[in-house]
Amino acid sequence: MPQSKKIVFADKKKLPEEEKKWKMVIADDEKGVHDTTKIVLKELTYNGSRLSFISAFSAKEAMELIENNPDTAVVLLDVVMEEDDAGLKVIKHIRETLKNDLVRIILRTGQPGYAPETKVIVKYDINDYKAKAELTSEKLFSSVVSALRSYRQLIELDNLRKELEIKNIELEKANIEIKETSDQLIQAEKLSALGEATAGVAHEVSQPLNGIKIIAQSLISDIKKDRLELDLLSQDMSEIVGLVNKMAMIIDHMRTFYRRSEGGINDKININRVLKMPFIILGEQLKNHNIEVIDRLSPELPDVLGDQIRLEQVFMNLINNAKVALMDCNKQKKRIELTTYVSDRFKSDAPSVVAEITDNGSGVREDLRKKIFEPFFTTREAGKGTGLGLSISSKIIEEHGGKIDLESEVGKGSTFRVILPCAGENK
Repeated sequence: MPQSKKIVFADKKKLPEEEKKWKMVIADDEKGVHDTTKIVLKELTYNGSRLSFISAFSAKEAMELIENNPDTAVVLLDVVMEEDDAGLKVIKHIRETLKNDLVRIILRTGQPGYAPETKVIVKYDINDYKAKAELTSEKLFSSVVSALRSYRQLIELDNLRKELEIKNIELEKANIEIKETSDQLIQAEKLSALGEATAGVAHEVSQPLNGIKIIAQSLISDIKKDRLELDLLSQDMSEIVGLVNKMAMIIDHMRTFYRRSEGGINDKININRVLKMPFIILGEQLKNHNIEVIDRLSPELPDVLGDQIRLEQVFMNLINNAKVALMDCNKQKKRIELTTYVSDRFKSDAPSVVAEITDNGSGVREDLRKKIFEPFFTTREAGKGTGLGLSISSKIIEEHGGKIDLESEVGKGSTFRVILPCAGENK
């Protein structure tokens, strides 16, 4: 038969219709039993394939032949050969040593007293038990056909199991690739936010630097004019330390925010604190654009379970979007309102922590609201956003067991609402 060029996994069993033979091991120490069996079964055809007979005249020989032919379909096994329990040892070797659960074993004996049927059926993994004295040609034929049918079904199930294992491995690899891609997109969105925040951060850092420069110039002038006072020096140095600490806080926060998150959602977090963190980077930009920030944060807010860096990324994105919306509108008084509270309105069986970011910008049209959480959707000019921010934010909140929704009215503004389960309520 010409070899197929189709790629097949090495451990996958072939059914005999591909090889044209069912392998049968006849294990018996009487040559006459071998001859008779072959005569009775030589014309047997099952599913288009005949039998291929393999003869063993001892338990040792049977063990070796079955080990060398793992695709054996049926074993006709005598109990008493070189030892009274030789056949029983072969069964244990097949099932326990070779771990072959597929081959069908028909135990037949001329001396039932050495291996009583009820005892053997219960203790040993065999598929049929026949006394030679009652095993007619018809009964032997029927037993073998039944064994072949069972073996074929097991092979098909085993091949299906292996195919499913391969598919599971492929799915696991695909899930890993999806997660890696998702992590890369999240990091890309962070870097995009970093680019937008750079100007504001530079201004945040330049202010304390200018303060240090002015104080240092004043001290140098006093030293040159020999009018340095120790009390004033201590005060000036304290101011310098305070300004340096402010810069260190900004830099440390940026380094923390833009590093890759480990992805754990196990820390108890106060949302009020996380909601304020983006202003370390965005605060100066909001001032420069005359955007007022109003806090309405509940002081009695329960914790949520989450990843602080990823939650801050969500609020950074929402606050930055509110800033952009206000920069693009022509209103004289521009404001962002931050509101937090606890509510059971969003989940019937447990309270939720709710954080709202509201701007009084131009609002979002209804047709755009339906698309706003889709990946790569953006209303901004090319090159001024990835279109991933809200999609990634929504995914992060979903992973925390919550959701984001949007209320907006054209001409009046928008409210993004982040709803998270209280700590202990995550499911």
